[in-house]
Amino acid sequence: MTGNEKIVKLLIRRGCDVNQVDYDHRDTPLTAACRKGNEKIVQLLIRRGCDVHVNARVDTPLTAACWGRKDKIVQLLIDKGCDVTQAGVTGRTPLTAAGWGGNKNIVELLIENGCSINDQVNNIKDTPLVAACWGGDMTLVQLLIEKGCDINQFDGNGDTPLSAACRGGNEKMVRFLIDKGCDVIRTDVKIHLMAACWGGNEKIVQLLLEHGCDINQRNYLGYSPLVAACSGVNYKLVQFLIEKGCDINKADCTGDTSLAAACVMGNERFVQFLIDKGCDVTQADCKEKIHLMAAFHGGNVKIVKLLLEKGCDVNQVYDTYGKDTFDSCLF
Repeated sequence: MTGNEKIVKLLIRRGCDVNQVDYDHRDTPLTAACRKGNEKIVQLLIRRGCDVHVNARVDTPLTAACWGRKDKIVQLLIDKGCDVTQAGVTGRTPLTAAGWGGNKNIVELLIENGCSINDQVNNIKDTPLVAACWGGDMTLVQLLIEKGCDINQFDGNGDTPLSAACRGGNEKMVRFLIDKGCDVIRTDVKIHLMAACWGGNEKIVQLLLEHGCDINQRNYLGYSPLVAACSGVNYKLVQFLIEKGCDINKADCTGDTSLAAACVMGNERFVQFLIDKGCDVTQADCKEKIHLMAAFHGGNVKIVKLLLEKGCDVNQVYDTYGKDTFDSCLF
């Protein structure tokens, strides 16, 4: 992994197996060299008989080279007959790796050599466009759309290009995808408004609301936008959501309230603001856990004192087993 060509030559002369899989890093020598982007060592290993088609425990050499972002190595491997559509054991394909890596030249090279931009050929159902949106490269996103990528296709995690851009907080990319026709309000995948709240960008949240998103809509796991925002650090976003009508006392399907989320995060400013806006400090969520216990878990003494001042009962039982907040401190 050091990339020292002289040492590699010495080890080969001493009889090292050029195709052996390393137990710790789960790479072959060729895969490791491709990921590091060391062209001279890649050429040396191929001359010494490395199998360019080997599917090691993680990535193929070509996928590793796409992660390494070296055009010449990718071209060399293709010239040696590498399958541009082959996925590694992890399920990632060369084109998806190139999308994450943000190398436009490599993406073009792979497409020219037969990569399908929409087929989810791997077992984790990655898509190049979603990967590029996570990577944040606007030029690459534009290229893939020009080449025919399905702008609404979702990956195996339920992410669409728009949800990836929202979670990444990339306002320019979000606007571009919406202009290109992304379905903003679809509910069969990760909710775009939720992704934007996790990303913490209030301008993106406002943009999605302007395009019809429901401010109280939950995602498929039951999380609500306000709870997501209160789990972050953007104070303006929390203010904005409440001003737009989010229910501050309603627990989401996971049992969390906005106040509980702020307490767990130890965010004193959020807690004070939510209380000022009328949050019920004595409310138990649908898991029968109380805000005071959430504050204990958050570890912020000032929040604990604030909740007690606002009427929290330190002896309140918070679950069906009869535990109170004192028990929470002990166990």
